[in-house]
Amino acid sequence: DLHLSLRRQRQMCIRDRIGEAREGQILQAKFDLQADQINSVHIHWYQRHGDGHWKLVSDRSEETYQISQTDRGGKVMAVMVVATSDGSVKRVNSNVIGPIQ
Repeated sequence: DLHLSLRRQRQMCIRDRIGEAREGQILQAKFDLQADQINSVHIHWYQRHGDGHWKLVSDRSEETYQISQTDRGGKVMAVMVVATSDGSVKRVNSNVIGPIQ
């Protein structure tokens, strides 16, 4: 079973509510893998403005993402891609953070 969720890394912030993400904050993908034969795990970040398509932010696989000015007014999510030793590949979307302020 795969699970992926996003959290904003807190510096001096008590609240961690969706919708309060701001430019400069860092999002961190937290995942819990309960499978024995995992070959690889990649996390990709996507952004979307309005009702447009989700767009890949970067080809790099990273557990963190810093919100930038280009994310303002939009939403961000992560997609975890897990490949297992039996050749299967599973994709799991995180919760959506945004709109970014």
